[in-house]
Amino acid sequence: MSELRCALRCAALLACLAAAASSQTIIRAPAPSGPAVIDTGTPLPVIRPPGGVRRREVPVFWLLGQSNCAGGANGFWLANPFAAGNRWPQLAYQPFVKIWWPGPSALRPSSRPNWEDYRTGSFAPVNNANWHLTEANFGPEASFGDAASRALGEPVWLFKFVSVAALNPDHHPTFSKVAGRETLFDEIVREWRRAAAAMEAQDLVPQIRGVCWIQGEYDFIASYSTSYATHLTRFIGDLRAAIARINPDNVPVRVMIAEMHDRHVPTATYDIPEAHLRAAQVFVAATVEDVFLTDVDDLPLDPLSPSLVHFDAVGDVLLGQRMFATWSSGEGPPRR
Repeated sequence: MSELRCALRCAALLACLAAAASSQTIIRAPAPSGPAVIDTGTPLPVIRPPGGVRRREVPVFWLLGQSNCAGGANGFWLANPFAAGNRWPQLAYQPFVKIWWPGPSALRPSSRPNWEDYRTGSFAPVNNANWHLTEANFGPEASFGDAASRALGEPVWLFKFVSVAALNPDHHPTFSKVAGRETLFDEIVREWRRAAAAMEAQDLVPQIRGVCWIQGEYDFIASYSTSYATHLTRFIGDLRAAIARINPDNVPVRVMIAEMHDRHVPTATYDIPEAHLRAAQVFVAATVEDVFLTDVDDLPLDPLSPSLVHFDAVGDVLLGQRMFATWSSGEGPPRR
């Protein structure tokens, strides 16, 4: 009897709840005005706005200087895994390193200005490591580009300009900017404008991350060493100002100086001007913001080069590696 009574009470309670629910006003969200979104489990595509351009910033490094910037070793040495002393045959072709090729040259008369995969002779009749000097040779850019692309985890672009010239503005030719006179400085800036335009045509935004300065032989041999600090300080300032005008959104540019080595011969002729120029480089690195030295005193030299000015092939590779280490750490290897 009690079970029947409980069942009747539960039935009455459910009837009351149903009646209350039917008397309430149900408010529903309005239906969406656009098309229904169906979750397919895959990410939605990125929609580019009408007329919009997808642009990508890419790291660029400049290598400027004289013959040790150009490099004195033939590119086929680097491409030959059996060449004496060659431990880096992988540097002969680097699809993740792009280098600017300005156009027709003696060995490549039909070539066009273009950003090319870096190569030193293994996959092409001649390399593209140099354009202005020693076209069949390679320089420190081979190992610098490799180290940079590996460390940054992305392709890098190299802009290289070499010439046999002094930094002294009274000399012809000179790397310095001189009012009222065309110099190599103007040629560098003009060539970079072409290279930058070619990048922008591919929707790439160049970010010049650093400049390698490998120069000074001409100045100490021509007895310009005593004024080198003044000229180098001004050159760095002019170069940074030019980069800021062309690429106003560029990051601050770090400058790496390859310190002049101290083994030129005959020592009686070169010891004093060599010491003056090295002291000038140390002074500039100590007084100009974000400028660092790369020590080269133990890099092997080419015994056949005049006055022992040039590094050999192994020295070229080690120089590039050290200059990137200087950029990435903000300091060179420990000085002896």
